[in-house]
This record gives sequence, structure tokens and C-alpha cells, in this order.
Amino acid sequence: MKTKKVFSFTLILFFILLFALPSVQQNISGQSTFILKPSETTIGIISDIDGFSKNNMSSNILRSLIILKKEFSSSILMYTPQSVENFSSTLDKAVNDGCDIIIVSTPKYKDYLINAASMYTSTFFIGVDIFLDDISLKPFVDDFKLNNLAIILYKEEEAGFLAGIVSGLLTNKFYSVSNKLNPENILGIIIGEQKDSLKRYSFGYKLGILTVNPDCRIIESITDTSDDLYLIRKYTNQLYEQKVDIVFQLCEQGGPAAIQAALLRDSLIIGYEIDQNFYAPDNILTSAIKKIESSIYHFLSDGFTSGFKSGIFRLGIKDGAIGLASFYSYDLIIPEQVKDAIYTAATAIIDGKLAIPFISLTLDQNQVYDSTTLQLDNSQTTNDNQTQTTVSTSNDDSDSIDTSTDSDSNDDSNEENSNPEDSDNTYNDQVEENNS
Repeated sequence: MKTKKVFSFTLILFFILLFALPSVQQNISGQSTFILKPSETTIGIISDIDGFSKNNMSSNILRSLIILKKEFSSSILMYTPQSVENFSSTLDKAVNDGCDIIIVSTPKYKDYLINAASMYTSTFFIGVDIFLDDISLKPFVDDFKLNNLAIILYKEEEAGFLAGIVSGLLTNKFYSVSNKLNPENILGIIIGEQKDSLKRYSFGYKLGILTVNPDCRIIESITDTSDDLYLIRKYTNQLYEQKVDIVFQLCEQGGPAAIQAALLRDSLIIGYEIDQNFYAPDNILTSAIKKIESSIYHFLSDGFTSGFKSGIFRLGIKDGAIGLASFYSYDLIIPEQVKDAIYTAATAIIDGKLAIPFISLTLDQNQVYDSTTLQLDNSQTTNDNQTQTTVSTSNDDSDSIDTSTDSDSNDDSNEENSNPEDSDNTYNDQVEENNS
């Protein structure tokens, strides 16, 4: 028997998704192109003060540079400032050392990077995910004058959407595949500080859940801090106590505390940003990830081929920059219908048939919510800062996407499951490290 789950968008939704807040959500290219000969190019990467640890963003970027070095014979220089105050001199050193491209991925250094780009016009600068809020980015978008600066951002809402499809199907149709799931049809989200990027992960997750499981109850818990590990563990435990069987954690540096709560209860949790399976392999179902390594590799590779363009670039599934980490040990029990659902959703996004809303806390998000067929109801308070969130969708007949597959009485969709990048920390003999 074939059944369908159809997720409908009105025409006005597509106009909002494609044109609302255009200055932030769409790519903006600069006026000039840097042409660099790969074999004569030196790429400098500046980490945060914690250096190139195995699982931070700097190490992911560094891995992409090592692959690039093998293919294009470019040189790599690594820099680690001794303190935040020392970053400016570290950046000056990278320029004076002859770096043609300088990459920074730490938000607190964004002003230094932008100032350097205005001073050193013969050096090309790349800022990777350096804006914590949309409002601070908007002035650069409205009047982008730096022809030697590229800002790379990511479509967090698309990663959240794929993770939501997984959770929405597992908690309802396929809860029998694991004793860590239950038939209650309740999912949870734990958020630390409210930030634009985290809001997009959360919104995409809810949308993914309710696309395949419209009757699901979603409980969102907000701690307003990413540093209070006790509070994060407490709120995560409260979610599980309310019969949530999968939690999506969005707690930044407090993430390990949420994962620890899942580990101690032997429950399921989904990570984000990077593949977090190493924290608790038996409890991390998957992670909604930014594919930093592959996206930076392709950006640089394309730059060497056709020139480096300045501007703001927001990358997503279509760019190979967003996806899900491996299911690892759970791969054998995840039903094919779930994997097909992710593939179908990802393909629809790539083909332009599905656009996930861009939303913002710091910009005027009401024009997104009020003009679409999506409504958020955060009025039902549970305990502490928990809210029960319901997202409803209309069933208009304009532009609809069928996310169903043939499988008895299962109404599903399709999926993309991306393997994580190799995380071996083997650069010592391939690059030069500079501790400023």
C-alpha cells in the first residue's frame, strides 16, 4: 500500500524564502577577482588561542589546506595567538611572512580581520563563520566595499531540517528499531544562548520533524547560557523525564554536558556543527554538521581555477557544505525509508524545489513568520524555560513536494547521509606552526 505525506508551500512562502531578508541570506559577490598561481601561493591560517585541537573549526580548515597542498603545491603557515589581545600582531606577522591568503574562523577576531583587509589590499582574507549575529553582518552586506575579503557562512536551517526528518520518522513510525525510542511521539531541543545560527538550526529541525510527523510534540528548553554545565545537564534530563526519546542539543561549549546527560540515561541525542560521535558513540544518533573541510577546500580550489571572488557566501546542501554525519553503529538499524527521506529532501533542496526559511533573532523575523503559512506557538510553558512549540503548515495546493516512498503503509521521504571527514591530526610534518 502506498501512502503519501505532502508538505505544501504557498507561493507567498516561496517569495519570502527567496526574497525576504535578501541582504543576509543570499550570496553577494564583490567587484574584483584575485588571481593567484597555486604553486606560488602561501596560505596562512590563524586559530584561536586553543590552537589546532583535533575537533575545532581551525583543525577542519587545516585538513582542507593539507589536501589542497597535495593537489596544488601551495604552502601553508599556521599561527596561534598567545592571547586575544595578541591577535592583531599575529595577523600582521602572517602578512609580513608573505601569506597571500589568510583564513580566520574565530568570531571574536572578525573586527581585526576586517580592519586588516582594509589595510593590506594585496592579501586576500577569508572569514569562516565569524559573525555570531545577523545584525552585525548587515552593514557589510548593504555596502560591501572590500574587494579582498570573502565571508563564508552556512545554512544551518538546512542541517536542522535533515536532522528533523530523521527524528520525526524514528520517534513515530520506527520507534521499535531501538529500545532507546518510545511510542510517545515526543522530541526535545536544548538550546544554550539564543543566537541567530542556533535559532536556524532549531527552526529547521522543527520544520523537518513536522514535515514527516505533523502530530509530534516538540519541547524546546532554553538555558540562556552555554557555560553553566549543571543547568544544561538538568534541563536535558528534564526533557528525557518528559518522555522525549531524542534530544537535539544546541549548547555550544556546553554541548558535552547535554551529551553526558544522554550518556548517563542511555538515551539518544543529536549533535551539531561538527560530528560529535566521539563524545558518546552509543548515544549520538547523528550530528547536523557544517562540512567545513570540504566547503573550504572547494572554495579555495575554485579560487585557484577561476579567481578568488570577494563577497558574502552563504553555503548549504547544494554547495556540499551542509549535511548529516554518519549514523555509525546505528546505521544497521536505521530503516531505508528514513535514509530515502533524507535523500529526497536534500535532492529537493539542491534542485530548488524546496527552500527552508531563513529566520533571524536580530533582524526582523516577523516578516518571515507573518507572511508564510508557518505559525509558531510558544505560549504553552512547561517548567523553567521550557516551551512546547508547535509548527503548523497549510495544505494549499500551490507548490507542493511529495516526500513519500513506496513501503507498505509508511509515509516517508528521502535522505542524504554524509560521512564525516577524516579527523586524524597528522599535520606536523606538512605545515609550519607559528605561535605568536
